[in-house]
Amino acid sequence: MQEETKPSLLSKLIAINSKPTQETFPELPDVIIWFRFVLAVAYGVFLGLQETHRSGGANVIFGLNFITFVPFIYCSTYLGVDQASYKSSILFAGVLNSLALMLLIWIYIYTANHESDVAALASILSSVTGAGEDPITDATGSYETIPPPVAEETEF
Repeated sequence: MQEETKPSLLSKLIAINSKPTQETFPELPDVIIWFRFVLAVAYGVFLGLQETHRSGGANVIFGLNFITFVPFIYCSTYLGVDQASYKSSILFAGVLNSLALMLLIWIYIYTANHESDVAALASILSSVTGAGEDPITDATGSYETIPPPVAEETEF
């Protein structure tokens, strides 16, 4: 008796027009989630390192479309996935997590590359909020006398 060999995950991913279903390729939603994570990391690094910045809203919308629809188009055109078999798990699996990962990486790299802007923002915020000042002293440097709170006497 000969053992049946299962096709590997990579061979399932590169099989053109293999028309996988939930029964033949149950790992596909997990693979799509990881594919979206890779796209999110790549696009987040690209945005963080980019020197000319467009508006942030356009980048977020483009990132959302990129993360959502590139894996979906791969599944529908390259693999020929039976969408009814997977329901909606292929279209939206991991989209919000990937978008959050993209934003996190973009903000981290952009902030790391613009330390002077962060220092300027910190100084503006400290001057506005009064951070670093002693809240008990007044402008002359003498301590304010704060009267104790008045407590009402009750019968009980």
